[in-house]
Amino acid sequence: MPGAAVRPPVDHPLTPAAFRALLAAASLYAGVTAAHSTPIRAILVMAGIAVTACVVRPEAEAGGGRWTGLLRIARVVLLTAFAGWLSADLRDRGMTPDGLDTAIPQAPYHEEISIVTGTLTDCRVLPPDRLELQITVEQITIGGRATGPRARGTGARITLPLPAGGADPPWTPGDRLRMAARLSRPRAFGNPGAFDYPAWLRARGIHLVGTVKSPLLVERLGRASWVAGLSARIRSRIVRRIESGGGRYSGPFLAALLVGERSGLGEEIEEPLQRAGVYHIVALSGLNVAWLAGLVSFLARGAGAHPRLRRWLIMGAIATYWWIAPTSGSMERASLMGLIYLGSQTLTRRVVPAAALGTAAGLMLVVDPAWAVDPGFQLSLAATLAILLVAPIDSESILRRSRVPGLNLVAGSVRISSGALAGTVLIGAHYFHRVSAAAIPANLAAVPIAAALLALGALIALCGGQAAVVGACAASIADWLLSLLVSIATRVADLPGLAIWVVPPPAVAAAASLAAMILGYAAPRRSVRAVGWAVFAGLLFITLAAGRSGRASGILRVIALDVGQGDAVLVELPTGGTILVDAGGRTRTGFDFGSRVVAPAIRARGHLRLDLLGVTHAHQDHLGGATSILRQFHPDAVWVGRMPPCDSRVRSFEREATALGIPVVSPRRGVSAWIGNVRVEVLNPRGPDSPGPAANDDSLVLRLGFGRRHALLTGDIEGELEVRLVREGSVLHAELLKVAHHGSRTSTTPELLDQVQPQAALISVGRVNPWGHPDTVVLERLRRAGVQVWRTDQDGAACLETGGEGRWRPCGADPGSEDRGSPDNQSEDKD
Repeated sequence: MPGAAVRPPVDHPLTPAAFRALLAAASLYAGVTAAHSTPIRAILVMAGIAVTACVVRPEAEAGGGRWTGLLRIARVVLLTAFAGWLSADLRDRGMTPDGLDTAIPQAPYHEEISIVTGTLTDCRVLPPDRLELQITVEQITIGGRATGPRARGTGARITLPLPAGGADPPWTPGDRLRMAARLSRPRAFGNPGAFDYPAWLRARGIHLVGTVKSPLLVERLGRASWVAGLSARIRSRIVRRIESGGGRYSGPFLAALLVGERSGLGEEIEEPLQRAGVYHIVALSGLNVAWLAGLVSFLARGAGAHPRLRRWLIMGAIATYWWIAPTSGSMERASLMGLIYLGSQTLTRRVVPAAALGTAAGLMLVVDPAWAVDPGFQLSLAATLAILLVAPIDSESILRRSRVPGLNLVAGSVRISSGALAGTVLIGAHYFHRVSAAAIPANLAAVPIAAALLALGALIALCGGQAAVVGACAASIADWLLSLLVSIATRVADLPGLAIWVVPPPAVAAAASLAAMILGYAAPRRSVRAVGWAVFAGLLFITLAAGRSGRASGILRVIALDVGQGDAVLVELPTGGTILVDAGGRTRTGFDFGSRVVAPAIRARGHLRLDLLGVTHAHQDHLGGATSILRQFHPDAVWVGRMPPCDSRVRSFEREATALGIPVVSPRRGVSAWIGNVRVEVLNPRGPDSPGPAANDDSLVLRLGFGRRHALLTGDIEGELEVRLVREGSVLHAELLKVAHHGSRTSTTPELLDQVQPQAALISVGRVNPWGHPDTVVLERLRRAGVQVWRTDQDGAACLETGGEGRWRPCGADPGSEDRGSPDNQSEDKD
């Protein structure tokens, strides 16, 4: 069209400045991870970054000849990586509480009561009846010896019961407190693929965890200062106003959306949003910062403010919001990026968004290297980088070609969602074991609904009780919008094939997929872009295909998973099938062991299905996680021990199995079946279901046989039943024994050991338990019998294997070696 302005084609989505900022951030990241990795792994990571940078670099960065450019990039990567490594090393040394490495073990909680003095920085209620205190430690006294942190900012997370009668806690952030607590350094469950809980806490400034027996053991010493804890007090006040003025349904969600307080979110909201891939809207991130910036800009523009003043007002609002919000990688990244971008405009310096992203990431890693291993930080960076690479490409040409009103907006949203999915798909699969293309259509509704809910939440927080009519109307609208959001997320997630479980890819594959995505978007040459997308597609295909069918190994493996004070035993059959006996759980808590501990461990072992799920009896530490296992693995059948007919948890579990079309069988003594080439014999229970409550002797007892080797899985049976089985002539001999009832003194009788004659034993037990399991008498009994013992509290997931002829040995050990175990695995008591 004559006279029309023609936009020049975009040759490269990254400017030289953005390229340098992102390269520096990536190199810093490599250096930080190198501080906690093996040398060869660190070298591979840095080499990968250098190669990707050499291929992606803009032409302006390629001057001076090919080899000169390569050497320049390699030099930048090495020097910046060294700076990251040094920063991480100094941070680790400085933030370690002086003397506490030896004084306080990783677990269990220290037997001595520690006197902790510090400033309360946050206080929140943990459903159903616990309280969480986060404090900045000033001094810890252990055994009469006082010690303190080497650097400021060492934090502790202390939990305790709520005050009697459900009263509000008598302390507020900023108070100085002294309490008698049992402390430990945080630990993760010792299973393959377990979430790195200590690293997650370190990124939030928490280095110690502990418990206090009663609120009466917490003493208030006064207030540290007026400023201390002010942000947490403001956040708490906002949450109270939202929850009191908002709807019963939407109030907790608005509190999470506006200020990041997610403790009140129920599973009925979280689960569909997670399955649809739109749970990111609950995390404080760029959506919140962009919404706030838009609101302040609109108000300032309406008031006639000068553009420079508007930018200052927006920057002040972002900084205030960042200060009030709880610590999170996505919020820190978004706030820093916004401040850098707006600050450069205020100073009449042009900084493109990608450069602001790289600078923000680099600053975060320098200030706190612990962010490097935080999943939220990684996902936020990858998604934002992908969006910045995608958004400028042809977005205006879509508008020019579109003759349908609004089509450009839909097309742009789909493109941005697709880019963000490409940047994060394998990183999310690595951490959360799920690939969800449902996020692409779901985001079309979720993002605008979340923006509207943000506005309603702010309105409710501002109105409070002074404009009850306005607040009530806003709450009603918020309830309706949230119901609409959950309904859309549920329907989209239920579409076949959009959200599937996967075997988690290794970290190197997730990193390679991000590098391939960058090549596909940003490489200057079309041939390199094609190679990048081909590599990305190959990695995604391998991830989607892995674990869909079992692979025969010819080895029988029995793995006692670390579920704390509970049982979950995974059996990997020689033909590639799987059996899970029990699924962990814990009484008086809403923590889902099946979904958060057992299922990730099974997938990390390479399995996406189960041939059989066994539930030995109806106690919560065995049954608690079984419902989630049903939903995620759809076993071919369920075997249960004697179940009380009136137990609501049992009925709920059985209804879920029926709804999924999974048969529930109650096998009794004498039943045997072949699963693959392993014979499974049922030794207990016998007779009909008991009308009384669940009991340990209701347990399903299974004897597995493969070739000449056997394993005996005993549930929680106690001594009287053990002696009865021996006297009735049951065939109990097994070289591997899963010790009954977590090593309790009431089980593992001499009569049973004489009959079973085990060579190896597994004990599933929690590091912290009030019953003293495993009992020293039982451990001594096993030692005298010459039994090698593996314990989940000391060894994490304990895995033993046999080829059917040789003896049981640790998984991966040389079949010809003697299975002596490590000194820490011997049966004498280590407590």
